[in-house]
Amino acid sequence: MSLSIKLHSIRSLNESSEASSSDEYYVLVVVATLRPPVPNVPIPAVPNFRVFAYGVFEDMDDDDDAPVLVGGPPFWGMDGVPADIVDPTDVAIVVSVLEYDNGGPAQYSELVNARTALSLGASAGAPGPAERAARLAADISNVLNAVDVPIPFSFDDDHIATLQLVLDQSDLIEFGTKDKVMVFEGDGTTVELVISISDSLAPPQPNWRFCSKCNALFFDGFPEKGVCPAGGSHGAAGLNFALPHDISGDQANWRFCHKCSAMFFDGYPAKGACPTGGAHEAAGFNFVLQHDVDGPGQDSWRFCHKCNAMFFDGFPTKGVCPAIGPSAHEAAGYNFRLGHL
Repeated sequence: MSLSIKLHSIRSLNESSEASSSDEYYVLVVVATLRPPVPNVPIPAVPNFRVFAYGVFEDMDDDDDAPVLVGGPPFWGMDGVPADIVDPTDVAIVVSVLEYDNGGPAQYSELVNARTALSLGASAGAPGPAERAARLAADISNVLNAVDVPIPFSFDDDHIATLQLVLDQSDLIEFGTKDKVMVFEGDGTTVELVISISDSLAPPQPNWRFCSKCNALFFDGFPEKGVCPAGGSHGAAGLNFALPHDISGDQANWRFCHKCSAMFFDGYPAKGACPTGGAHEAAGFNFVLQHDVDGPGQDSWRFCHKCNAMFFDGFPTKGVCPAIGPSAHEAAGYNFRLGHL
């Protein structure tokens, strides 16, 4: 079953009794693949795992009316795109909530990363994946409580709690989205997390490319390469981007323009300027793109407020926009991070 799992929201149910007027939390999620890549072959010496950090979430009060929505990347699949889970015990997911004081997510991520590698290596001969996952959760909890610390450690962020997110067959959904609620209690504090599991029946669509002539993102999967505002057809260069579509999450309404082959934002009444003349016209999938996050993929992809197209803003020159001139693209809004093959 190909799934995407992400931290959807965080909420303070009970503040700590510290002198500060509100709490500041962050979340560390460890995801590890426990199934050997080849049946009947021993587990490799280098375990497949990753540590994700979310936050710091500031001004968290127990009288807040609504949870804080989290815009970070999914932690499964680990490379930012949905991935298969055949058996729920194939995957270990360990979630920790900490209160920020003087340490911070970067330092504690390094600590948890080191302890995870040691734990998974030491448990390679365990009877089964459930035992390995339980041991990993205990080892991470211990190290965050300054027990069995493998490296020098002098930070003093408060460890609220560490819990294992245990999946079962009912979580391997085929349609829609399912939420799982986790409640963390410790150090006089209670924090609620909502974990969102969504199916991905439609795999990400590849063959989205950077046009070296106009800097826009265009679809390179057809023999005809669209119309470039710099003249002629688009010219592909660089990475091959594979983009998720028709799923929940981050920002939707990014569409393929069948007139020029560029990616444009279709969420406004005005559809921007198409180099073929008139406005862009949407066809095909509804793409959902993550923004303002760290992780795999390439960032600096931006919305051009003049033509509505997605363009790469990472070069000093900003390409060619078909609006008003033509002239250069002008960035507005989010900083998008696109996954690639």
